[in-house]
Amino acid sequence: MARLTTIHISSKSIRYMVFRDNTAAAWGTLPLPDIVKNGLIQDPIAVGQQLKTLFTSAKIPADRIICSLSGLPFSYRLFNLPDMDGTSLEEAITRTAKQEMPLDPEDMILSWRSYPAEKEGERQFLVTGVTRRPIDALIKAFTSAGIKPYLMCLPHTALASLTEKDNAIIIDFDPDYANIIVVVRGVPVGMHTVPSSGADASLQETTVQLVRVLSRMTGFYNDNHPKNPIPDTTPILLTGELANEPEVAGYLKEKTGYPVETPSELTVNKLVIPADVPQSVYAVNISAALRDRTLPWSPAADVNLVRDINLAGIIASQSASAKKHEGLGKKWILTAVIAVGVLSLVTAFLSQIQAESKIRLLTTELQQAKEILGEKQASAVLAAKTEDTIRKLTASTQQWQTETQKILNPRDTVSDLNLLTQSMPPATTFDSIDVTTVKISISGITTVQERVVEYVRALEQSEVFTSVSIIWIDRASNKDMGISFLIVIER
Repeated sequence: MARLTTIHISSKSIRYMVFRDNTAAAWGTLPLPDIVKNGLIQDPIAVGQQLKTLFTSAKIPADRIICSLSGLPFSYRLFNLPDMDGTSLEEAITRTAKQEMPLDPEDMILSWRSYPAEKEGERQFLVTGVTRRPIDALIKAFTSAGIKPYLMCLPHTALASLTEKDNAIIIDFDPDYANIIVVVRGVPVGMHTVPSSGADASLQETTVQLVRVLSRMTGFYNDNHPKNPIPDTTPILLTGELANEPEVAGYLKEKTGYPVETPSELTVNKLVIPADVPQSVYAVNISAALRDRTLPWSPAADVNLVRDINLAGIIASQSASAKKHEGLGKKWILTAVIAVGVLSLVTAFLSQIQAESKIRLLTTELQQAKEILGEKQASAVLAAKTEDTIRKLTASTQQWQTETQKILNPRDTVSDLNLLTQSMPPATTFDSIDVTTVKISISGITTVQERVVEYVRALEQSEVFTSVSIIWIDRASNKDMGISFLIVIER
């Protein structure tokens, strides 16, 4: 009997589901204190203690665990590659991601999924990148609980598995975050995370913000695909803790024009879900199980075409590296002990056999030994100073890495750039984007001044940036090009 456990961690709770073969056998939710923010576990030890308590009390099997984190910043690209073998394919994906994505793949952990391409001899690849810091924190939380997770998946790519319809808009609406996935022709072409409007915001205000982001996403896609826009009949598949609020579905239908399917109308044909399971609440857990290739109904897939974040592999690699360093240390200690032992035996032997005949020789050798000892002591002092210098340099390097991580924090770069580009008004192009640690400058061209003003207001309402200002806005030097503008954003 195949067993699978899916764990979804948000800023409010830990949700779990246990599957035996293709049937949901257990599920539940454990509330969390405010120690997970933007997909980063602030206190891995505390979360680990919660996980240990949960797995013990609920008797959750820990042999195969797929995890996901809510609010996790990420970057993604969709591109085509020719058919090729596994080794060449991985190299091609990594190389293309390095060219297309805002962070070097060495700073990210990549995952991908293949989709059919229109051109024969090619395949489409949806490649996502997550920086290492939140993944390391997740691993530390599970490790402190004595639990070994298996895989990690992005909620967006997992939720895309909820439907087999060619066109769909999936909205997973929770109090802390909302995930939006736009699926066109069976391919997730747009993914976005919408943070909550704030603890004091009403449900209507949060829904208005959600609709605003969705409208920008669909408008952006339609502007770039005028011959194949998103059909008006495309359904919104509404899941999440807030999906059962009547005003949410009504407002989405009224403001977007798309039909809305409520959680009770959603069906998951490949899994057996008991009637008392609130499918909307556990949508991420269910969709994570739908992606797993070990369940009986899962088709045999080329592992090169599907790559999830292999937490077990990362843990094994870290463990092997630690053991290697530990083994080297033990080897040197053993060598030193043997050398000292051999030297002691030789000295004892010479003392006993040649004590009378070689006193003078031993006196000379003793003097030489004292000189050598002095040199060794001097070397030891120098080595201690060198080790102290290395320790200080290591501390400085770790501090530098920490500061660098802050600069490269996906919340400050990837997430911000995604927000800027996905919020871009229709019929607008950017000439340049200049990013520093404290400021982002954007120059571009649009058709009317009102688009620039709406863009600035949208960025302000996102509450991500300190301030958003229009430095200048004027008609372009070429009158046929429209309106030029410069916006400066304080981070």
